[in-house]
Formats: sequence, structure tokens, C-alpha cells
Amino acid sequence: METKYRFVIKHKETQKYFADTPDFSTRKLFEAKRFYDELHYNLWLATSPYAVDRDDYEFIQIEQTIQEVTPHE
Repeated sequence: METKYRFVIKHKETQKYFADTPDFSTRKLFEAKRFYDELHYNLWLATSPYAVDRDDYEFIQIEQTIQEVTPHE
């Protein structure tokens, strides 16, 4: 099993995550836009036409875990 740590941004008022979906928000953590670190987030804020107002969002860490599934015999 492997674990990685990433960051997402969560809207303070609605508690929805910013996402690369047509409405730009989701309640599903799997659909949230992920950032590697705060530098990656700051670069995105500086260059993306879809950047958000930093004061409306909180920058939170998430944990992603993945493992191989063995078939049932």
C-alpha cells in the first residue's frame, strides 16, 4: 500500500471543494482539484483563469492511499 499527501481547497461558506468540473465545486473529495504543495497552489492562483479568491477558501491537506487488489479465487 502506498500513501501520498496532497492539498485541496475547500470553500469556507459552502464546505465544497474546488474541482475541475463544469460548476467548479463538488462535495466529493475524489473530484477535488489537488495540489502538490503550497508553491503549486500559488502558481495556479497566479496563472489560472479559474483561480479563486484566496480569502474564500481554506487550504487543507488530504491523504491518498492506493493498494493492489487481489482477485478472489
